Amino acid sequence: MASLECVPWKYFHIQYRDFVVKSSFGDSESSYEIYISDFKRLWFERVEGKDFLHRAKEFNPNLEAEMSFLQKHLKKLVHSQDKETSYDIVVDDIIDDKKLVLRMKTKLQAGVPFVWEFHCTTKAPEHIFTHITHPLLAMVAELQRREQELCRMLTKKDAELADYKDSGYKLSRRNLETQVFNEEEFCKTMLLSPGFPECILHSPRHCFSLSGQDLYQQIMSKKQCLQSAKDMTSDLPVLTYILATLVY
Repeated sequence: MASLECVPWKYFHIQYRDFVVKSSFGDSESSYEIYISDFKRLWFERVEGKDFLHRAKEFNPNLEAEMSFLQKHLKKLVHSQDKETSYDIVVDDIIDDKKLVLRMKTKLQAGVPFVWEFHCTTKAPEHIFTHITHPLLAMVAELQRREQELCRMLTKKDAELADYKDSGYKLSRRNLETQVFNEEEFCKTMLLSPGFPECILHSPRHCFSLSGQDLYQQIMSKKQCLQSAKDMTSDLPVLTYILATLVY
């Protein structure tokens, strides 16, 4: 199965609440790993082999289908929220034993009913930092870096256009003419635009749009590469010692 750390979160709106889901399914065996979060807690489940088969039979005793087919269908249901599927979440808050059950009811080909339940348990706070807090901080930092670069490029472009005008060049169409970019005015305009409160009220949905998912995946993949390079560097003294020992 692919590493869950690099898998982007998918937004789900279930029972008037915001959740995000990420999952990884095995290619050759009936297995999966799934994370579910409401941004305050994080739940996780791993199911493999016989447990997958047992659960399929438990909730669908009369269903005759290949496990690979059911796995593929299940993967589709948690990859994005399906309008034809019923999603229900129950959180059982018991002292030292907090559990979440995600129940899905849908139909397979020819209208055959299919039911599945994910039985997840809470993960420690450091997992929330690894999979949510740190990536979001990195996303904000990267978007700020891109914004600064775009502002720099627009300022440079305005200077280039001004130089063309001073040289006697004129636009062929007046509707192509633009105002000189002012970063401060731009920020004020964005704060007063209707999209600003919309982003605040519905931040989970906007944060994990397709572009947000892409950025999350890019950041987490880069993080893994940087960590691997760091690990290799830290191992160099040990490798040098081993090689020196072999030589002598």
